[in-house]
Amino acid sequence: MPCPFFEPVLPVSGNYAPQGRLPLIQAYEGRCARHPDRLPANNRCCNHGYARGSCDFFPPEGANRANRYSLLNREEQRLTLLYIGEEDYSPAASRMLHFSIAEDRLVETDLDSCILAQAVAFCRSYLKMSSQVSG
Repeated sequence: MPCPFFEPVLPVSGNYAPQGRLPLIQAYEGRCARHPDRLPANNRCCNHGYARGSCDFFPPEGANRANRYSLLNREEQRLTLLYIGEEDYSPAASRMLHFSIAEDRLVETDLDSCILAQAVAFCRSYLKMSSQVSG
């Protein structure tokens, strides 16, 4: 589950040794919405979430948060996924999202910029991975 303040931009190039499953399928470099002028200091926290106490940019007050994405359905030109916003390891919000494969974009536009970027990164990583497996 990536950090809710993480806006992924590009897959990490080179070696990235994840500890456990990568929530966006690939590791990403990106920006922190709390400090957009600086690159995230700890890419592991960005990619894996629940960063309170581990990341200098994560707010020390409030719930420890992370986002989760799960693929629900793949049609010929569309992916349907479920977004779950977690707080202290419990679901706090959820929403169905739809990705247009032909247009390479999320259909929904009324989302927080980090959720939008994370959902797109998840879908692009899924499509890349599934084409490697079938190809």
